[in-house]
Amino acid sequence: QWTAPLSWPLVAIHSILLQTGEVLLWDDHTNNPEDTQAKLWNPQTSQFTTFPVAPRHFCASHSQLPDGRILVTGGAARHDDSNMDDWLGIPEVSLFNPTTKAWTTTQSMRFARWYPSDVRLSDGRILSLSGQMTDTAWTNTPEIWYPGTGTWGVVPEVNTSDSQTDSYLLCHLLPDGRIYSIHPGPSQPLRILNLDARTWTNVGSHQLKQSSSAMFRPGK
Repeated sequence: QWTAPLSWPLVAIHSILLQTGEVLLWDDHTNNPEDTQAKLWNPQTSQFTTFPVAPRHFCASHSQLPDGRILVTGGAARHDDSNMDDWLGIPEVSLFNPTTKAWTTTQSMRFARWYPSDVRLSDGRILSLSGQMTDTAWTNTPEIWYPGTGTWGVVPEVNTSDSQTDSYLLCHLLPDGRIYSIHPGPSQPLRILNLDARTWTNVGSHQLKQSSSAMFRPGK
């Protein structure tokens, strides 16, 4: 059953369970140092620790690496600060070390992505899918991050133009290595990506809207 609602000092747009048992949280998008604060929440004590977050990772994607570090990709910046609707995706990538509580930068992606969807593959590589470059243009070419070199490579044979959304694709790694992708809009496709074959397969549709998802068992 669910607990009673908790009173938190932020809207947890981003929340990541760390190997330490703490939860990394942040919400804001501006470059104002007073606003770009991340928090660590200790579920055992319900205490928060505040420290700076890498700026502009608002509506980014994130993945936990095998060594416990968090890779954060993309996000948003305003092209015109006077226009709240004038957003641009960014290609920037950061790493968070839960032991040192420090952020570092790594090689940027080739393409800007706002609301990208990242999947950690079975060999530790990170696949980044979709994301917006602007309010009306999407990045349709996926990229893969290689942890051994900290570099990115594009996957030009795979295209996500059929999965454009102003929110996140809900993606999960299946036990056989394929990627299950749920478009968040109603009557939108459920698709499976075979990354080795560079092919998409449609497997149905759904009636959900702007929902969330989690894999609770392998393949479930």
